[in-house]
This record gives sequence, C-alpha cells and structure tokens, in this order.
Amino acid sequence: VSGVHVPKQLVHDGLRYRNEWRRGEYFRLTSADLGAEKDPSEQELKAFYDSIAKEYALPEYRTLSVIVLDKKSLGDAAKLSDDRLRQYYNDNINDYKSVEIRVISQVVAIDEDSAKLVFAAAEKAKDLQKAAGAAGKGKANYIKSGVFAEKEMPVELSKAAFGAEAGKVLAPLKSPLGWHVLYIEKITPSVTKPFESVKADIEKDLSQDKASEALYQRANKIDDEIAGGKTLAEVAKENGISEIVIEKIDAHGMTSDGKKPSVTLPLFDKIVESGFTLKKDAASPLMETPDGAFMIVSVKDVLPSAQQPFEKAHTDVLTRWKANRQMKGL
Repeated sequence: VSGVHVPKQLVHDGLRYRNEWRRGEYFRLTSADLGAEKDPSEQELKAFYDSIAKEYALPEYRTLSVIVLDKKSLGDAAKLSDDRLRQYYNDNINDYKSVEIRVISQVVAIDEDSAKLVFAAAEKAKDLQKAAGAAGKGKANYIKSGVFAEKEMPVELSKAAFGAEAGKVLAPLKSPLGWHVLYIEKITPSVTKPFESVKADIEKDLSQDKASEALYQRANKIDDEIAGGKTLAEVAKENGISEIVIEKIDAHGMTSDGKKPSVTLPLFDKIVESGFTLKKDAASPLMETPDGAFMIVSVKDVLPSAQQPFEKAHTDVLTRWKANRQMKGL
C-alpha cells in the first residue's frame, strides 16, 4: 500500500528461519562428580601456602599521638577584661545608637506663593491635607505621612525637618522638586544601647580575634619546642593540652579488627597520612583546620608489616587448596 519494495531473498530468509527449529542437550559437571578429594599432606599444604604467602602479609600498624590547639586549649589567654570591653564600647559608641526617625507628611506646591497659602491654612487648621486646597486646584499635592531618617531626606529639607519639634508645621522650603510645607507628626528619638546589653556581642567579636592571634603564637611556640627536641607528650603536658593517642591503626586508618578508632578529630585522614610518613618519635609540621585550630601528630610506636604464621592461616589455606584442586579437576 505504501509502495515499499521488499526483496524476495529477504522474504525467503525470514520465512525459512521462522519455521526452523532446533534441539540441544547439555550436562552439568560439579565438584561432587569428582569424588572425595584426598586431603593434602602438611608438606603439600605448606608449599601451597608459600606460593601465596604475600596474600597473608599483615599490614604495618602505628600508634599515633595528636594534640589539638583550639580556643578551648587557650583557657584564660583568650579572655578579655571588662575594662577592655568597655573601652571598645566607648570608642565605637555610634555603632550602638539607633537612628532618630520622624513621621512626616508634606505638601509640594508649584511655587512659593502657593506654598505660603498652604502654610497659613495649615497653621490654623493643623490639617495639612485640607490645607493643600488653599493653593488652588492643581497647584499643590498632598503626600501622606512617611517614616524618614535624616539621611533619607533631601539635604534642602533634612536640617529643618530634624530640627523642629513634633506637631510643628514648617514654613515653605525649596528643593529641586518644588516648594515643600512639612508637618512633623511624630518623633522617635535616637537611643543608645546600654553597655550591659551589648557586652556579650562585643566579647564574642573581640575574643575571636584575640583567640586567633593567641592560637597562632602558641602554635609557633610549640613548633619551636618540638624542633628543639621535646616530644609531643612533653609539650602537651607543659602546655596543659590533652594528648590524644590513636592505638594501632594501618595506613587506611583502620584498627586490626577492620574498624575506625573511636576518636573524633578534624582532618582524620590527613592525620593518618602524615603519621605514616614520619619516623618513630618524629612530629609533623603544624596542620591548620578549617575552623582555625592547629594540630600536630607524632609517631609513638611502629609495628612493622609481618607475615601471618602458617599455623594461624592453616584453615583458610586448606579451604583455598581444595577449591583450587576442584577447579583444576573440573
């Protein structure tokens, strides 16, 4: 119908294979068909073990010592006196003052004479919106009250607006927008936060800077002490810092039972990596953590890689020997 031409050979092959059928047979050969396998002699099994001995090598284990220099380790060194906090408060008193704000409504007139008419009417009626009509139709527009800080007003208006008392109607003032008559509806004065209410925030900000500086100085001091020959344990004791000991881990940070040690340390993988590049009793350079602390790692002990004894691996080796023989027999 569509005009597609199908070659006769294609039709012939399709029909021939569609009607073709085949029959097949198969069988399964398992280790059970081999019959009972004779156990190897101890000499044969030992020879097999020697051929795969590398697979039974135990990894090298190390015991690492770590100290962490953080804000907590500084103790009183990061504390600030009340006098220092109050001095900072007084030096930055403007940062603790709220801005005076005023609620102001206004009329903007097209010329000074129209603005004077509005001003005169507003002084009598104390109603700026009604007073806008005194200028005549289309000559003055009333703008409803808004909240302003001094910096938010045009400079031509701000000084007078923030120098007047609440309830005052101001005489006409000129700006690039026209002539303004302002009505000061409400004043919320500037308030200075008391020292006690901001003391904690000041201490937090300043102590962070002081702690960072103190940490850097302490870290360099400890680095010099280690370079002078002191051990990490001695340095930790003299500086009142806890020494964290990670017992017997391999180069992947795992204990002999295949688990990670139960210690919580920042940059644990980096500690392990550094610890396996050092000689026994040697200490690493200072390592800085993302939160600004410092760490040092040293090697307390090294347990070299060793061959697992044949006797201990005997059962596993026998199982592997049998599996190997079965594969060869099949």
